[in-house]
Amino acid sequence: MTEQTNKINLLNEGIIPIYEPGLEELVKKNHKQKRLIFTNNIGNAIKKSDIVFICVGTPTNKKNNSANLKYVYQVSKQISKYINRYKIIVIKSTVPFTTGDKIEKIIKKKNNKKLFDVVSNPEFLREGEAIRDFIY
Repeated sequence: MTEQTNKINLLNEGIIPIYEPGLEELVKKNHKQKRLIFTNNIGNAIKKSDIVFICVGTPTNKKNNSANLKYVYQVSKQISKYINRYKIIVIKSTVPFTTGDKIEKIIKKKNNKKLFDVVSNPEFLREGEAIRDFIY
């Protein structure tokens, strides 16, 4: 079993690996109501979802101090393979301004029907306030 699979299994059992006020109750409630799933099957997850979040690392390129968007573009290509109906694709990763347009082009290459919109909701995290900041 990989470390990723182990984490997914723990989340499906309701075991949250971090502490954030209100997080455990929120996750358990939405998981029980099948509004939140934990899986490493990206195809199944995308097909069943209304909203798809892109939350991947964007490490800094040391040569020119720019964001490395390799992972953002990789996951965008994966998303494009499984869009079966309208989706909202939310970019949570910290990315440059025009990245949403590039993601849209990547997805349109594979999926020429406009069954999606790309929106940005960049991370703004304060320890102990993540739930409150996300909701309000």
